[in-house]
Amino acid sequence: MNISERYKGFPGNQDTAASADDFPFSKAARLAWTVIPPIILILGTFGNTMSIAVHHRLSRKRQSGISVYLVALAVSDLLLLYSGLLVQWVSNLFKVNVTRSSNYLCKLVVWFIYTSGAACAWLLVAVTLQRATSVVWPHRVNSLITLKRSIIVVLGLSGTLMLIHVHILYGWGVVVTNSSNNTFSRDCAKVTKGYLNFFDRIWSWVDLLVFSLVPFIILLGSNMVLLKTVVTSVQEARTRLSDKQQVTSRKKTASSMTITLIVLSFTFVSLTGPICVYLLMKPYVFDGENVSDETEALRRLVFAVMDLLWYSNSSINFYLYCLSGSKFRTELNELLSQFKRAIGVCLKINI
Repeated sequence: MNISERYKGFPGNQDTAASADDFPFSKAARLAWTVIPPIILILGTFGNTMSIAVHHRLSRKRQSGISVYLVALAVSDLLLLYSGLLVQWVSNLFKVNVTRSSNYLCKLVVWFIYTSGAACAWLLVAVTLQRATSVVWPHRVNSLITLKRSIIVVLGLSGTLMLIHVHILYGWGVVVTNSSNNTFSRDCAKVTKGYLNFFDRIWSWVDLLVFSLVPFIILLGSNMVLLKTVVTSVQEARTRLSDKQQVTSRKKTASSMTITLIVLSFTFVSLTGPICVYLLMKPYVFDGENVSDETEALRRLVFAVMDLLWYSNSSINFYLYCLSGSKFRTELNELLSQFKRAIGVCLKINI
């Protein structure tokens, strides 16, 4: 979640632990930042682009509110991947950190990362709540959840999250540090000691609770309601339906939905929770004046693993939703079929 490597101390006269580069942990971290981001970016770009295309078609066909949330979720995932992961990958691969070149760019990149990350969490909550509502009140869903209301909720949620994270535009910036050998370095970091303490010791707790644990609790509760409804539906089908094939079909639907919802909820907390825990523990475990180079190297590896897990959450939603909805899969197949026909027409014209 944090775009920069740990900022060692407040602007002062500490070394940047360059000797930590020689430890195996640092080498493993550099390898992870070199190899894994392209995979996440490719999967995320394809998956989120396809998700936008499919749900845009669904929203036009069925005036579906849930499609609005999923389009917004895919857009947020793309913003997070390209504002955060791509910047970090380029920085580690080519040793060129664009956030250090401009104070305004530093602020905006960090703001985009935290805002889009929070939007991913709460849009996922909105999707699950809407799904649960549509199952609990199937006859009222068209009046309760309309396309217009979904758009308003998405815009309101996005605006609220932007305002909540506006303090980043004040507290982050390019900081020039004077090291012990009288060389100067630039870094995108917290600009004041007071804000450094606030961000690491207070905001980290807010970030963990509001943008990880609370969404997970809501997801879990909504899924439990949804699963109970699905199980009840299967039991009623077993009682009322004489056709064994229909009962078997209902069971398969319930089983698939159960697995998908459980995987969706626990995947979210499993991939986003570790970086929040890291940011909570960092001031107490990895910060301080007497941190050794080996500890700094270990921190780099821990940060790489936790951060890459967090970014990977923005690349897999499409594949999870492919498992959860037959309508989505049908629409995806139609979209791919149209694409294949279009390619065939183009090849015939060229020939």
